Amino acid sequence: MTRHESASVDADERTAARSARLTTRIIKPGDDQGAIDRAYWESLSVSERLAFVWPLTRQQLEFAGYRGDQFRLRRSVTSIQRRGR
Repeated sequence: MTRHESASVDADERTAARSARLTTRIIKPGDDQGAIDRAYWESLSVSERLAFVWPLTRQQLEFAGYRGDQFRLRRSVTSIQRRGR
């Protein structure tokens, strides 16, 4: 088998593996289009959902001007005083 043939076989195997994981559904007018999305997200564990959300959260914070991996506490609050009873 030549190198080119080997690369083609690898690509075909990767395509077949991806196709095996795909789910296709037909959504007709009037169907609950959000049901498929809800079912998918509900099938994931909490840690899997967090793995999806955390990069989006960091990206949003970077768009808002925050930088760095650890966000510092606000230093504008200097003291808190309770009301007298």
